[in-house]
Amino acid sequence: YNTAAAGTATFDNVPITGLSAGGSQGPRTAANLGTPTVSGSNSLSGSVYTVTGAGDNMEGTTDQGYFTWWPVTNSADCTITARVLTQTNTNALATAGVMIREVTTNTAARAYMAATPSSGFEWHTRSASAASDAKVSLTVGAPLWLRLQRSAEFVSVYQSSNGTAWSQVGTTQALAMGTEVEAG
Repeated sequence: YNTAAAGTATFDNVPITGLSAGGSQGPRTAANLGTPTVSGSNSLSGSVYTVTGAGDNMEGTTDQGYFTWWPVTNSADCTITARVLTQTNTNALATAGVMIREVTTNTAARAYMAATPSSGFEWHTRSASAASDAKVSLTVGAPLWLRLQRSAEFVSVYQSSNGTAWSQVGTTQALAMGTEVEAG
């Protein structure tokens, strides 16, 4: 949520699970979404992912920022979980979290659960390519763990303070996604 300054977040415990029979997960890759003026980067040290990016955020009809992902093919189901360890404060509304996208274009259908530096948590959905983004702000507690669980065309959103006990924080949303998705 800052086009002039890159923010950095660190994550760990980032598995992709729950794939349908015959589904597969490709190798992790990364790129800018949209055309941010500051290019992003990522690294992996042990089990800690460091992601740095800038842009005007992942909301509205287009996304702009940096994304690292694993392509998931031939699966209508998948779950991505992550623990947000740190996040720099380039803006109170800057986001760091987990996302399931239809494809890597910046207008893709997607669901996104994110932490912000100082305004709680946000759950975003875009039901179809280039559609308006729907956002729910969550000011409950301070969970460090985020999870999105896709089952066919529905994505359920969860949070946890310990990675063991999970609370669903919203209703599932219908998304226009095919069998190829990006989880990251």
